[in-house]
Amino acid sequence: MPRKLTEADEIYADTLVTVSIIRTALRAGQPVDPEHLPERLVEIIEASCVGSNMPVVDGRLHYRVEDVVKALDIRRGGAPGE
Repeated sequence: MPRKLTEADEIYADTLVTVSIIRTALRAGQPVDPEHLPERLVEIIEASCVGSNMPVVDGRLHYRVEDVVKALDIRRGGAPGE
């Protein structure tokens, strides 16, 4: 029987998914589309970022890579930039 995921497992999975999404965005020369990010990271970004700095693509707000990386730092329990 599989064990229940721990918080650390969930953070690790979110990080792996997010790194792939960031990589795809960088290759395309585009900001990060929030529709592809884990929900918890979107919540962190929306709570901590200023909307006026967010790029708009196809009429929808997207996130800068820097904001996504900061959200990953916060998600793992560290201060942004650690």
